[in-house]
Amino acid sequence: MTGLRERVGDLFKGPEEFDLTSGGIGKPLFFLSMPIVVTNLFQTAYNLADTFWLGQYSTDALAAISFAFPMVFLLISLGMGISVAGSVLVAQYTGADKEREAEYAASQTVTFAVLVSAVLGAVGYVMVDDFLALMGASPDVLPLATRYMEVISLGLPFMFGFFVFIALMRGYGDTITPMLVMFGSVVLNIAIDPFIIFGWGPFPELGIQGAALATVFSRGLALAVGLVIMFRGTRGVEIHLRDMRPTSRISAVSPVSVSLLRSRGPAERCR
Repeated sequence: MTGLRERVGDLFKGPEEFDLTSGGIGKPLFFLSMPIVVTNLFQTAYNLADTFWLGQYSTDALAAISFAFPMVFLLISLGMGISVAGSVLVAQYTGADKEREAEYAASQTVTFAVLVSAVLGAVGYVMVDDFLALMGASPDVLPLATRYMEVISLGLPFMFGFFVFIALMRGYGDTITPMLVMFGSVVLNIAIDPFIIFGWGPFPELGIQGAALATVFSRGLALAVGLVIMFRGTRGVEIHLRDMRPTSRISAVSPVSVSLLRSRGPAERCR
């Protein structure tokens, strides 16, 4: 058992265990990509868990999430796009040994993601019924799919926030911590799904809404853990409340772009 644990541990190394800026590219590429692959596999486990338990609950509920999932994937894609942009900034500043700029970029990314997700969530909550009807959901399935997506829409800030946490840690070079947090979140989601779907124990029977609530709750808890990690700054890039205040300069001349310009030489700026 000890030998197996050591072999698994050798596959997942953090940035402190190898140099990302020197030597061959193959070794760091492998050790960085392995946790990312596993994390992406965990990402699908949320939907697999919902599909499994709702399939046991009713065929209408199973049909409903088949209409809801394309919209979920669309929202996930938007969240990942925002988080990747923040990851690029953090990686750039970290590689340039500009820790303060990396912290500011990370903090602003969190704020921007929360604001965008709140707007998208509000729009999605209002328009989800029309969108699902446009996709061809039947009258029996439409109310169930709508209830599922309404909960997901309201919980969108938790989902976007968690995506940002994963991306910012990756930008710093830490792919292990997001994987572990994701694993805990997936296990929690799988565990609580049947309790609030079927109404086991003291929990009410919420059906398809219960599946959505379990997903939002588990992601929200994962986000809380991620925020604690980032505010402490012990496992990667650090964020600060003072840097999370939205700036009024959101045009091309934002604090981040100004910092980028300052990091270049005069000749490069004039190109």
